[in-house]
Amino acid sequence: MNGFEEQLRPALLESGLPGIVCAAAGPNALLDLASLGHIAFGSSERMSLDTTFWIASITKLATAVAVLQLVERKRLRFEDEAADYLPFFRDLEVLTEVGLVPATTRVTVQHLMTHTAGFGYETWSRPLAEHVLLQNLPAARSGLRRSLERPLLFQPGDMWNYGIGMDWAGLLVERIAGCSLGEYLRTHVFEPLQMHSTGFAPRADAIRAALYARQAGGSLASAPNAANPDRDFDAGGAGLYATPRDVLRLLQSILRAAQGSTQEVLQPQTVAEARRNQIGLLEVRDLPTCAPERSSDLVMSPDTKKWSHFGLLHPEAQPGGRSANSISWAGIANTFFWIDFDAGLAAVAFAQSLPFLDPSVLALVGRYERCLYAGLRAG
Repeated sequence: MNGFEEQLRPALLESGLPGIVCAAAGPNALLDLASLGHIAFGSSERMSLDTTFWIASITKLATAVAVLQLVERKRLRFEDEAADYLPFFRDLEVLTEVGLVPATTRVTVQHLMTHTAGFGYETWSRPLAEHVLLQNLPAARSGLRRSLERPLLFQPGDMWNYGIGMDWAGLLVERIAGCSLGEYLRTHVFEPLQMHSTGFAPRADAIRAALYARQAGGSLASAPNAANPDRDFDAGGAGLYATPRDVLRLLQSILRAAQGSTQEVLQPQTVAEARRNQIGLLEVRDLPTCAPERSSDLVMSPDTKKWSHFGLLHPEAQPGGRSANSISWAGIANTFFWIDFDAGLAAVAFAQSLPFLDPSVLALVGRYERCLYAGLRAG
């Protein structure tokens, strides 16, 4: 293992973060670990592979695996209509400039899995943010199921838009499996992969990274980071806590399946299809922020962007970095992952700060990626 701590240290200092964990693995072994700094300002506890982070939207990957398992077992089909399982979908409405109008297309499982159902997040949609406020709806991050009962922003299938579809996909898993999403994932994903530190609430003995928020002057201030005691469902879109080690185990299983292993949480043919473009001619759109304290503009990659069942699909190679047809995604507290199928590696870079896509955090993650691939090329 190379570590790259010294190459990353100047970027960490520039970011102002107390610490970060960056790591890469092949199908069966850890390839690199760069663990810098501490879990919090003033703490003597160092960041490590076993530090617990709120991984936020990386939860969507685990929920996608659950849906794909149900499809493998022929308990669900991508073309199935969500309304067949969840009553909310029987009378959907679309938020337009002239008010709410009926949805004319039925939402399918495929729509939920690919962010083409029409849902959004108020962080990146001013009309939706205004509607949520006007209707006194809970915020999407509230952990309350009622927060999901919001209108669509367009007719299903018309475009790609990042939103709460995977939270609904998690409820679909619950409806079919007859148990909570947490129970399903624990039995069918986490326990088989020995992901013992992953769940919808942190373990009692977890060593957690503190969450910080960037202030107007550039400094970092402590932000609330307690597990939500009022949540009333397992949020398949953003609810999980996990360690970098655990997330790597899930990514490695997907890698091994891609290489032909039939002893994984998904079968090879499922992974082969799931990693492909799932939105046809539609494009993943950049989304301007409406809440700069929570996220910068949602601009994830400069190249043509598509969506797989696992996350963002990069049809083009990144200069000095990951190969073409890699997949990636991230959580709003600046936790990132990618799987490079051609290079046979998976990587994570976990910080714990807001806003999402903070330029100084992106610079740090980008430097790690360049160091990692330069080291691979050097042998």
